[in-house]
Amino acid sequence: MNTATESVTRIHELRIKAYGSNQRLENKIMTILEEGIKNKEFKKNIKTEQIALTIIALIEGGIMISRTTKKAGYRTAIRQSLEQFIGQVR
Repeated sequence: MNTATESVTRIHELRIKAYGSNQRLENKIMTILEEGIKNKEFKKNIKTEQIALTIIALIEGGIMISRTTKKAGYRTAIRQSLEQFIGQVR
């Protein structure tokens, strides 16, 4: 997250690497979701890209919030929110 944030305004090559890393993660999550749809573990009409982006945002945001506040309990709260979110697409 730091690399992505800093690279936007400073170093183009870092932005490209951060973008690539984010795309790989997004694609991996989308693949997992698509497999889950095929296996009837997730609803068939879900928007895999939107869900993948939301999962990434929750995880990255949770890490940032818990580190900046030094409150590990926030990590747990956000993990629980993520679990609830995933439960909604099942």
